[in-house]
Parts: sequence; structure tokens; C-alpha cells
Amino acid sequence: MRIVTIKKWLITGFGWLSLCATAAEGPPGGLRTSASLTPVYLASADIDDGGTYESRVLALNIGAMHPVSARTTVGIAFNYTYYENRFSDTNAFSVAKPWDNVERMGLSVPVFIRSNTGWVYFLTPSVDFIHERDADWSDSLTYGAVLSASRYFGPKKRIGFGLGLFQQLEEVKVFPFPAVDWQLTDTLRVKNPLPAGPTGPAGLEINYRVNTYWELGIGSAYRRIRFRLTDNGPFPGGIGEENGVIVFLHAATQFGGDMSLDLYGGALLNGELHVEDSRGHNIARHDFDTAPLLGATLRIQF
Repeated sequence: MRIVTIKKWLITGFGWLSLCATAAEGPPGGLRTSASLTPVYLASADIDDGGTYESRVLALNIGAMHPVSARTTVGIAFNYTYYENRFSDTNAFSVAKPWDNVERMGLSVPVFIRSNTGWVYFLTPSVDFIHERDADWSDSLTYGAVLSASRYFGPKKRIGFGLGLFQQLEEVKVFPFPAVDWQLTDTLRVKNPLPAGPTGPAGLEINYRVNTYWELGIGSAYRRIRFRLTDNGPFPGGIGEENGVIVFLHAATQFGGDMSLDLYGGALLNGELHVEDSRGHNIARHDFDTAPLLGATLRIQF
């Protein structure tokens, strides 16, 4: 469950994050698009009070950015993610399988504005449907926006502050986060590895450029996901939630400037699994052990 979420975070946004970075540096010459495919595997982890869980995830992201003026760039991004969840000997929720597979479909519209004083402003409203398979789409709506303001203090030295505000299935979630992209040396860089959104803040990663072809990084982020449960399951019309901290190692390489490959290995820490009723009242909450994860993202820009 919570395991499901972490994958989602690694998955969501990697396909168009590089386009966002480009927009922050300055508008490109014209329309730029990207597409990415991300498989993630979360290994089996023990759930407190009985049972194990593992998950396989596949995500598709498609994004486009286009300058509308010398200082403003507007984009659109579509994502679809499918989570295949596997429970074994689960006693923690008094049922063998608290929920089945989960899917997410979302659309966001990032807007980037560069001022003539070195400030960069990001506004990204988004709409997502996150639900257990066969659940009602109309009951699984999550919506909100991320706003950040950061300032350049030199070439490739940008830092600022952001705020996310989302309506998430019977509750409102507000979170602050640092907005960072700072070149420490010729080879070291600190940045946000993930886009902020309905699953949580952006996190931080320290990145080391090995050579012209490879970069290595280590990072962490807190992530959280809420999704609507089907009316036909053990908790009809309820809400599933997972949260935890991901830590990861990251290796990245680029092919010909238009294609890149990102490899991830890490773990989900301090994971929690929640089941709530249809009004958001807690039914059950359980921790699960540290879960290893592996992931990869193949991205094409054109």
C-alpha cells in the first residue's frame, strides 16, 4: 500500500522534469516535448501484525513546454500509472487483501515566469484521479496546485521556497518545500529530484558528474498517496493511504542529447498503511518494514 506510493513518486514527473529545468534556465526556441516510460519494483516487505506486500508499477508520462513570451513558458503534462499490488498472508487488516490494483491518471499545467531581477516563479495546477481498479472515477478526484518562487544568485545557482495545496479525498493537504538547483562545484550539484505535487514535496538530491556521459546521485524525499477504494471491496467506498520516506541512489546517462536513462536503487523507510471509511475516519493503520526498490526511466525529448 504505502509501498505503492513510493513507486508512484519515483515515477511521477521524471518524464518531463528536465523540460521544467530548461524552462527555469530560459525559454527554449520553440515547442519541446518529452515522453517517458518507468517500471519500478518494490520488493516484499513485512507488514506489522501479519502479512507481506510487494508491488510492480509501470508509468507513462508525456509532457510539452512552449514559450509564450520572452519570459513566460507554459506546458502541459499527462501521466498514467498502474500499480500491481500483491499481498500474502495478510492479517493486519482482518482481510486477506485490503485492496486490489491501483491506477492513477492526471493532468498538470506548469507555468514558468522569469523576472528581470533574477526571480523565477513556478505555478503548476493539477488534477488527478487516483483509485483502486473498478472504483468510481468521480469519487477519486484530487486537485490543487504548487507555487514556488526562487532566485538566481549566479549561473546555475537558484534557491527559493515553495508551497503545495491539495484537496485529497476528504482532507486538505498543505506542505512547504525548498526549491533548489545549485551548482556547488564543477561536478557537484544540489537539486530537487522530484516535482512537488499531490504525492508530496520535492525532496533533495546531491548529484556528482563523473564524466561527460554519467552522473551519480543520492537523495531522499517524503511521499504520500491517497486513493479511493472500490464499493465492491472489504472497505466499500473507503480510502487507502500510504506514506513513507524514500532514500535512493541514482545513475543517469544521456544518448545523443535527446534520449536519457535513469537508474534507481534504494528503499522505502518508515512506511505506513492506512484504511479509512468514505468520510476519512480511520479504520486501521499499520507500519511495514523497510522495502528495497529498483526503478528505471527511459526518456525521449523531441
